[in-house]
Amino acid sequence: MSVQGEVIASKAFKDNFGRYMVWSGMYSESKIYSGAIHVFFLVHTVFLAYTVILSLDDEKLMGESAHFTAFRVSAFMLMINAVLNKDNLEILFIKLGQNQVHDYQNTLSDQCKKEIQAVRKNCDERKDFYGTNFLRTVSAALVIFWVRSLMEYYRGHMDNPKSDNGVNKNLPVPTYLPYESHDWPGYQFALLSEVALVMMSYFLVLGHDCSFICFSEEVLRELEIIIITLREVEQRSDHLRKEMLYKISQKESVHICLKHSVIHHQKLIKIFGSFKRYCFYSLFFMLSGGAFLICLSSLMFTSEKISHQDKSVFMMFLANELFHIFIFCYYGEHIMDRSIEVGNSLYNSSWIRIAQYVKPAFIMVKLRCQVPLSLSAGGFITAGFDTYGNVLRTAYSYLNLLQATN
Repeated sequence: MSVQGEVIASKAFKDNFGRYMVWSGMYSESKIYSGAIHVFFLVHTVFLAYTVILSLDDEKLMGESAHFTAFRVSAFMLMINAVLNKDNLEILFIKLGQNQVHDYQNTLSDQCKKEIQAVRKNCDERKDFYGTNFLRTVSAALVIFWVRSLMEYYRGHMDNPKSDNGVNKNLPVPTYLPYESHDWPGYQFALLSEVALVMMSYFLVLGHDCSFICFSEEVLRELEIIIITLREVEQRSDHLRKEMLYKISQKESVHICLKHSVIHHQKLIKIFGSFKRYCFYSLFFMLSGGAFLICLSSLMFTSEKISHQDKSVFMMFLANELFHIFIFCYYGEHIMDRSIEVGNSLYNSSWIRIAQYVKPAFIMVKLRCQVPLSLSAGGFITAGFDTYGNVLRTAYSYLNLLQATN
């Protein structure tokens, strides 16, 4: 079995919502399937972008087309990013998905084991809670989208006459198509294509975001375990000496316990490097594209030319985008905070009795943790609460500029 096959068959892949990556073409054993989805998605995104140009005299159509174009461009870039970072994805599924990143052997006290077990249990519960509820949120948005499309169909809003510019307004997302798409069989083909695009977008968002949530929770889990093992280094040292029937000195036992915690930290830093590389460009597309989408949804929501029914749709878009960007910034901030806390954990332990043995390690760990683990968005910004505020300010500035221009 290939590496991809082993990853797809693993429990970690299933637990981290990896199946949605397969369905969306982000991570698949079949290059033909993945390539076909990429080409299909790209071609129809180009058609939708051309729709924006053709609908400059229709503010509602232009706004909706521009919104879905920006969304699909970001989605397509996520597909490409996942393919180019396949090796990093496999490391995340294999390394973070295993029961333990590092084996502490017999250096953990009973109390330490209980705390670590509680951390692992809490991680699984948080992954299930946040991942499942995000899935429900996105699914609810999908249902609302289809209900709205059905309502427009039964109200006759999808019974528009054939346009001269090739834009078919009788689709869930009005799109320019270079072939006859108003009559059978062209319309049926266009409708099925639109349904496929919407569902692929749905799977892609779930595959990327739910996996991001799970990877972040697993990184936080490992950071919390390192904090526990450093904070309880004295108890671990006493436990190890007892296990060894006091055949080793306290200096040796402290050294062994600290060595395991430092090695665990080093392993996690390497794994996080794969996570950071995987998110490097995808976060940039999500945050920069998110600012534009927030601005556009706000512009449509505040426009006097848009009906109240259509404003409610753009309000839903706005709420989803604000929540979507917040997820990345929340986990980016939380990972930075906990990685800094690793440097404080030794100081927060009862180290007075073993100060002479702990001091060298304390200095090294503290110095390393002054540079926290952080998720970079294209090297321009770091995911965190400050970035979330900057995204909102940027969107507001764009909104003011567009309103002034209008």
